[in-house]
Amino acid sequence: MAKCLNCGLTTSTRGHIEFKDGSAICGPCFKELGFRPSEAKKMKDYSFFDIKDGAEEFDKKTTE
Repeated sequence: MAKCLNCGLTTSTRGHIEFKDGSAICGPCFKELGFRPSEAKKMKDYSFFDIKDGAEEFDKKTTE
């Protein structure tokens, strides 16, 4: 059972977005950071530390 890196709650009932290192974040925290549910699949290519500052900062990093 995975725990969300952001809030520490289980991801089994709150949604599960997995990162390249096997860690995960729950759906509500993912949305709170400004990401859309449709963006969850591409997170397998990134780590939590790439997205922890929110969608806007993530977009700036990935477009540079």
